Amino acid sequence: MGDFREVRMSTDELTGLLDKQTFFVCAQNLIDTAHYGQEYAFIFFDVENFKIFNANYGYEIGDELLVSIAYILKDEFEGQLLAHFTGDHFVACVNTIQVIQTIKSVRERIKLIRKSASIELKAGIYIYDGEEKDVIKCCDKARMACISIKKNTMLVIVFTIRNWEEVFSVSRIYWIDWMRPLRSDISRSIISR
Repeated sequence: MGDFREVRMSTDELTGLLDKQTFFVCAQNLIDTAHYGQEYAFIFFDVENFKIFNANYGYEIGDELLVSIAYILKDEFEGQLLAHFTGDHFVACVNTIQVIQTIKSVRERIKLIRKSASIELKAGIYIYDGEEKDVIKCCDKARMACISIKKNTMLVIVFTIRNWEEVFSVSRIYWIDWMRPLRSDISRSIISR
């Protein structure tokens, strides 16, 4: 994905993934040197019900869950940029090839960790297509897409690309074509129950 040998790599002590600041530096370098037409997916992951999980099982088991999630992300997105931002939030900057299938695989593997716990993984995606030059804004757009996913729904992933959105759920794919331009910094989603 990129050559980051000259960047001082700082990792999150718990998960071994990049820390937030190092991720920003590496991802900014990546999009600054991207070839015309190169797309990357910025994915913001949120582990639903993590606070309840910690309350029920304790912080030590909660930390083990975060380490397991980090391992799954590293395995599924091998060689891509991954970071543990805070608590139950992870961020990735990855190639767009097979991104939906990979996220579904991550989700299924996480469900197998603790079958008795109701842990869900939400994933909001922003597709970098050369327009947005600020990596922090790219991450924020992915976070906004993730936040727009409502509780008590199936996994929904939102792509925001210029004038249209693709909204994915586990069971359905919706294509929404807007008649007028949609501001690219606003994410909306259709929720499937």
